Amino acid sequence: MNLEKISVQLSYMLRHSREPMYITTDGGWASVDTVLKALRERYPQMERALLEEIVATDNKGRYSFDETGERIRANQGHSIPDVQVEMEFPEPPEYLYHGTAQRFLESILQD
Repeated sequence: MNLEKISVQLSYMLRHSREPMYITTDGGWASVDTVLKALRERYPQMERALLEEIVATDNKGRYSFDETGERIRANQGHSIPDVQVEMEFPEPPEYLYHGTAQRFLESILQD
């Protein structure tokens, strides 16, 4: 089973799907049971363990479960109006660095 393809489908469901709309506008949460049922229509072998693996191994941290494990959401990038995803923002460190190309350095220092 190709987890990358399933992740693409999951991303669509949790960020863009309007009909049916799988998520709530309050936090962008969707029922894990509903998501699994929908994914099984295309991937009959889909199980919760695979969903957990997708969430745990996604290198961009696209998805999260709620504290009960009964709901899932995409953490960003919703195209559905009024979806408000509340996320905790860490305190930034004292110094932040931004990489830039050497050829832009003089202009950056001037302006």
